[in-house]
Amino acid sequence: VPKPATIVQCTDLNYASQLCAMLEAILTDERGINDPNQLECIVIFCLYWSVGASLLQGSREAFDKFVKDISGLPISSSKSVSVGSLPGSMPTLYDFYFNEELSRWVP
Repeated sequence: VPKPATIVQCTDLNYASQLCAMLEAILTDERGINDPNQLECIVIFCLYWSVGASLLQGSREAFDKFVKDISGLPISSSKSVSVGSLPGSMPTLYDFYFNEELSRWVP
């Protein structure tokens, strides 16, 4: 598998640090998010916007396919998708954000 094309070069440690920082910012004690399905969606969202943030468009599409494949979650064609599924009505998951208050993927 070829290395994905990125806007800026990052080390594996940079990617891990970015992912942890995003998770720490979202998963605060005040929010009290404990639902495993919701946590799974938050981790996927953070993965896209940390590890996948510096990827060029062509690599983003491959990254999107890879993450969707390994997640094992069904893909829904609805515009707003609840936990337990990933949205597929737009080209990639980059076109959505996970709203933890609504427990939904929203375009």
